[in-house]
Amino acid sequence: MSTAHINTLLDVNQDINLISPVMRPEEIRNGDPISCVLYSVGETRKIKLWSYCPFGFEFIDAKENTHSIGQSNRFGLELGKTKIELSGSMVYIKSFSSTENIVGVRVNYNNVHSRTLDEERRLKLRWNCPEHLLPTGTAPNPTRYNDFIFFKVIDISANGVKLATSLRNKMLCIGQALECTISVPMIGTFCATIKINRVGTEEIQGKEHLILGVTFLKPDDVVSSTLSEYLLTFAENCSVKSLKEAGFKGALGTAKFDFSYSKSSTDYNDVLQLRFDAYKDSGKLLENVSLDFMRDEFDSRSRILTIKANGKLVGSARAMFHDNGDKTSHERYLDYPDGFPDVSDCLEVSRVCVKTDYQGAGLARELAKHLALLTIKAGRKYIYLSAAGDLVEFWLNLGFKDTGVTYVHKQLGNMEHKLLINDVEKSILGRDMNAKNWLDSYEHLYNYCIDYGLIEPSVLDQIRIQSFRTVRKFF
Repeated sequence: MSTAHINTLLDVNQDINLISPVMRPEEIRNGDPISCVLYSVGETRKIKLWSYCPFGFEFIDAKENTHSIGQSNRFGLELGKTKIELSGSMVYIKSFSSTENIVGVRVNYNNVHSRTLDEERRLKLRWNCPEHLLPTGTAPNPTRYNDFIFFKVIDISANGVKLATSLRNKMLCIGQALECTISVPMIGTFCATIKINRVGTEEIQGKEHLILGVTFLKPDDVVSSTLSEYLLTFAENCSVKSLKEAGFKGALGTAKFDFSYSKSSTDYNDVLQLRFDAYKDSGKLLENVSLDFMRDEFDSRSRILTIKANGKLVGSARAMFHDNGDKTSHERYLDYPDGFPDVSDCLEVSRVCVKTDYQGAGLARELAKHLALLTIKAGRKYIYLSAAGDLVEFWLNLGFKDTGVTYVHKQLGNMEHKLLINDVEKSILGRDMNAKNWLDSYEHLYNYCIDYGLIEPSVLDQIRIQSFRTVRKFF
């Protein structure tokens, strides 16, 4: 390349910020699957692209074809298998050679289209993903061989997500479809086809990122269910009710109860008060026991499931995932029996409570189903808990087994508590359960687990479930 040519390109580099101040267009290589045509009055002609990024591009054109700074033109862009028409304004024109100019174009995305997207964003409920638990994903670069686009999901709505990726990913455009795999922390992984609807840049933790607003093409219940489960667990101001109102599908719950998790100090204080009131009303608390008794060091290591009715907290349960070697809540009162499973294969449940006015309304059964699903999705096999009085029979009807271990809790009315354990998958499949208890407790959860491949029933299991459903009319 001649010195004069190099100086010309250096001169152009001074103006390239007019296309984008943070993302420089990437030079087009021979054989790259990207091309462009320019539409002018009475003519459509192919132009030679020199560089490209989602915010603009450069093309080489003969000097005899006159252009002017500020001039707006329509262009037809073909990027891989994606074709899109767009408007662009010419922001600089420099001599490239004795016979050619290099022209810089900044893309003007259709204002009407942008307003429509803005209106959709305002109408759709969106949840920010917590920074320490961002879903991540990959997608094959549709214009580069053996190259992959890595991204993070920074917010979620029912119809799409907002992605942050590196500024190195320049061969992207609005309208482009990407086949991606998204991994959702603590929940699972799914594959989906996404379509880019908008592009932008944003500084995240001191570093500029390319931001993509995308929607799911042909979204299915697996996508919706996985994202809703993630939001329900980790997002602020999120509940089954708000997810359903936003258009999500697959989130378990009933019209009567609103399920979520405690995520703030206010939520936690409400849980402590509910525990205190429920235990006191049941006669379990001694007179000198204070509200502070309802908290302990295990709360900070737990997922605290909450249930609301008409906006008021009416039920709660504490779920803990332990690793081998961890001290568990129950070990304060008892020794696990011989043959008890490793705690790393269990979900430990405690502090189950229901507001007195809602006892007998099926709330505890709904709690049990959510805890069973939480166990299955975490890849664990068992739930264990302790119960006293009439609650022992309740849990036994849900498929729990008595381990034979008991203890007396001196601060809870000196009541004898029994250690119970449940093989969750067995109960969902109706093993060792009668038809009525299974239909009342696990039928909906069974359907959910089958739909999303969480369990694999044997032929005998399928026959059993069919027989349960056959005798439904007798109950």
